[in-house]
Amino acid sequence: YLPQLPPEHPCSRLHGHSYRAEVGARDIEGLRPCLAQLYEELDHRCLNDLPGLERATCEVMCRWLWERLSPDVADLTAVVVQETDTSRCAYFGT
Repeated sequence: YLPQLPPEHPCSRLHGHSYRAEVGARDIEGLRPCLAQLYEELDHRCLNDLPGLERATCEVMCRWLWERLSPDVADLTAVVVQETDTSRCAYFGT
């Protein structure tokens, strides 16, 4: 849910998405364990309960994923999060 929205907005109430994430890096095999760990942390969870995702928009999720991956993935180039067919964000670091 997005608590920053007015109460009458449907996204202000608890709802779900099947997010898709794409992560760019040269060393795909080195990226796999990091992605597996994040998958376990995020799968079937209320994102709002996770520190940093209290307002879990695509933009916030992209940066959150980047910040979680970048310490262990030296060649990280991009993180893309797709929420719906028409809602998507790409993040290329700071």
